[in-house]
Amino acid sequence: MTLKIAILQKRSKIRAFEKNTEDAEALMKEAGSNGADILLLPECYLTGYDLTITNDEAITESDLNEIRNAAGKIGIGVVATALTKGENALEILRM
Repeated sequence: MTLKIAILQKRSKIRAFEKNTEDAEALMKEAGSNGADILLLPECYLTGYDLTITNDEAITESDLNEIRNAAGKIGIGVVATALTKGENALEILRM
C-alpha cells in the first residue's frame, strides 16, 4: 500500500482561527483531489504561531472539531497543531 502525503508550507494569520480553518479546509480539498491521503499543516497553522497569544485568546479543543469534521467529510487525514487553552497556561494540542 502506498500513502501519499501533502505538505503545506504557508504562513497563517495570527489569531484568525476561522480564516485559517477555512483555508485549511480548502487546502485539504485540493490535496485530496490530487490524490493525497493526508495533509501536514505547519506548526500552529490554525491559530498562527505567535507566543504573545494569551491563554484567553487561544482556542479550545472543542474548537478543533470543525477541522476534524471537515477532514472526515473530505476523506483525508490532517496533522495539525494549535495553541489551545490550558488550565493555567497555553498548551500545544496535536491532532
